[in-house]
Formats: sequence, C-alpha cells, structure tokens
Amino acid sequence: MEKIRSPHFSFWLCAIKRKHKFQWKKMAVYMSVSSQCIDSYACGRAHPQIMKFYSLCEYIANYTKQPINNILISGMAAIKKDKNERL
Repeated sequence: MEKIRSPHFSFWLCAIKRKHKFQWKKMAVYMSVSSQCIDSYACGRAHPQIMKFYSLCEYIANYTKQPINNILISGMAAIKKDKNERL
C-alpha cells in the first residue's frame, strides 16, 4: 500500500479540476511533464518541484482566468498543511 504524502495538495488540485473541468493531459503538456507525473500530484504521492509548481499554477490561472498570485498562495497553503501534518 502506497503512503499518501500530500493529501491537502492533492485535494486542492482535484477540487480545482472538478470545478473547472480541465484535462490532466493538457496540463501535463503545458508543464512539459509526463501524465504519470500529474497523476502523482493528483493521487497525493508527490508535490511538484518549484519550477513545475509555478507552471502548474500558471496553467490553472490561465484556464480559470484568475490572478496567478491567488493560485500560488492557495497552492502553497495546501503544501504548508501537508508539511505541518508531517511534523
């Protein structure tokens, strides 16, 4: 059984996907990563690296027409929750 390392980030990402109905594959192409990488983020197995995190937030901001700073702050809050629960 695999350990879920980032449940809050996964929940945050999946909630945005459900609300705005974008495709994982298009996000992966935009970020220049494999679809398995996006699956790892969505299933809570990993957090994105900082440069990939920025491009993930940039994709979401472009798709949802929201300011990127709002997306960055909410994503970082989810990562912070994951870190605090791990301690």
